[in-house]
Amino acid sequence: IIDITNLNPYINIAIYDIASQDNLTFTLQKNLLMNNFEKRAMIDVEKKFRKETHAKISVWQCISRGILKKCPNCGQDKLYKSYLKAQKNCPKCSVSLGAIKTDDFAPWITIVILGHILIPAGLLLERTLSPPLWVHFSIWFPTTFLGTLLILPMAKGGILALMWHLGLKGDENQSF
Repeated sequence: IIDITNLNPYINIAIYDIASQDNLTFTLQKNLLMNNFEKRAMIDVEKKFRKETHAKISVWQCISRGILKKCPNCGQDKLYKSYLKAQKNCPKCSVSLGAIKTDDFAPWITIVILGHILIPAGLLLERTLSPPLWVHFSIWFPTTFLGTLLILPMAKGGILALMWHLGLKGDENQSF
């Protein structure tokens, strides 16, 4: 005989051993036996909590905090513990940031921004002054390198803050 009781927060299954009349109780985590309805209800609760938590912060304020490399929630502490490594949790407000994966979006934004600035500038220089090739190399390689080092952490911070605000984690199994 299996008796399923108390669905919240754990499922307790009591198995009665007829031969020894002993009551063996096993506690399993709810995630193991959750049906689709309970999963959807849990996602709805998470979305409601996220909306209540993020209601005070606008999307643009959140993104601007990320671009400034600050925590998107409180704007007080650093977003990164190294050049592009996000902190696990903000020391001030304890918001979790380390699980968010921006993947290739930040480098893509960096390429788009630098491409729209450097390519017209290079073409303009060629059209107006027509310098030798070594001048182009000596100008545009260091400019591209330094621009990438400057823009990439800001782009990642903005994308990370946007993903945090929208409740995205960057994994492929994200459910909306």
